[in-house]
Amino acid sequence: MYKKRLTYAFYMLLISMLLSLLSACANNISLGRPQPQNGPIQFYDIHNLLICQLHGQNSQLDCLQHKDLSPAYFIDTAVSELASDLHVDVDHLPTTALHVATTLDLALEQQTYQKARQYIATMAVTLNMHNASVVALDPHSGGIRVLIGNMDASYGGSQANLTTQPFMAGWAFKPLIYATAFEQGISPGEVVYDGPFSVTGGSTNGSTYTPYNYDQKFHGFMSYRTALQTGLNIPPLKLSVRLGLQTVSKKVQALGIKNVGKPYYSWAVGAVSLNLLDETSAYATMANSGMRMDPHSIVKVTSSDNHVLYQESTRGTRALSPEAAFMITDVLSGTAKQASFFASCSPFELYSTSHSQCQTGNPGAVRPAAVMGGLSANFQDTSAIGYTPDLVVGAWTGNSNHSLMMPGITGLDGAAQIWHDTMLLAEGNTPVKAFPAPPADVVKKTVNYPTLTTTDWYQTH
Repeated sequence: MYKKRLTYAFYMLLISMLLSLLSACANNISLGRPQPQNGPIQFYDIHNLLICQLHGQNSQLDCLQHKDLSPAYFIDTAVSELASDLHVDVDHLPTTALHVATTLDLALEQQTYQKARQYIATMAVTLNMHNASVVALDPHSGGIRVLIGNMDASYGGSQANLTTQPFMAGWAFKPLIYATAFEQGISPGEVVYDGPFSVTGGSTNGSTYTPYNYDQKFHGFMSYRTALQTGLNIPPLKLSVRLGLQTVSKKVQALGIKNVGKPYYSWAVGAVSLNLLDETSAYATMANSGMRMDPHSIVKVTSSDNHVLYQESTRGTRALSPEAAFMITDVLSGTAKQASFFASCSPFELYSTSHSQCQTGNPGAVRPAAVMGGLSANFQDTSAIGYTPDLVVGAWTGNSNHSLMMPGITGLDGAAQIWHDTMLLAEGNTPVKAFPAPPADVVKKTVNYPTLTTTDWYQTH
């Protein structure tokens, strides 16, 4: 009997160990604590190119010995993430001789950095625009391909990682409201009246909120599709009232916005402070058919004796229905055409020839892209966030000291151009790829509304 009890206890212990191992395999593996070794940590990009080595108390300095400073903010992020993944303090990491495979595309990072610097140099003189930040994510894995946190630490004296600093989201926030509405069964083809509208609770003091459109005009009856593509303010405000602020807030957080604060109706006009990494991650969820993948910088960590200490998870969470993700992507993919009414060959169009060739009617192959630009009302920030089937890019421009840019700036300046350039650098000569087809329960039909007839997508259930 005593032997049987020992045998039973042994098997239970073995089963417990196996379950722990399976749990680690199903999620992020973190199976060991790195031990001090006589060697630096080596960080490699997705092409197995050495990014940098960390060694000693001032290890961060070793990562900055490049032709440019482009990888610096990514490495800062990776070091913090590495310590968290291995459950150790950052001070424990130097001289552990770890091999760290990261998500960075070093060549794309450096090319984006140089291209953006050239653009900002021209904008600094004409528009008082001195800084920019850029994030590029793989929407299917959450891997950070590019993370440029600061381009001008001298102007305003800030060396902060601006991809994690709050800025006024502007128009780029509006698609998150529309995505919430589409998941609730509202069609982009439904008609809304763009006219004078007031609601109580639009600001922190609870006063009556009466917004206007950017052009100080009202545009009458239109579809929600047209309202989003042209960035109007009244239609998303009406949607927010119809849905309820708490519904919008919960969905925005599920999509990837970690710190959104208390919701107000002024969100509808983009009056909400977000950081670029979170907002780009939310767009990545929409790009990934509604599956949320946490943004991360590390794929795998191996010890000097080739033991795997950490492996990224490939599991996501459902944050948005596939139907809503399809519809928001389909609507945003028409933003470039609307923008072309204001400027031929808009930076929201991913044409493959030069801008001058495009303007003469030769855009070459044009890649499908779902994108939205943002411009804060006081000309302090511009942003542009959008995606192709396999990449999401978010860009911000402004000033480190929060000084205002010139009033002549538009939503097609600044971040929009950096977004355009980064996308073309990333896509290169790869085959043009279409967005996924609609789910089986999403159909296109024509509906005769009392004031307007539209043809658009509707859910059948």
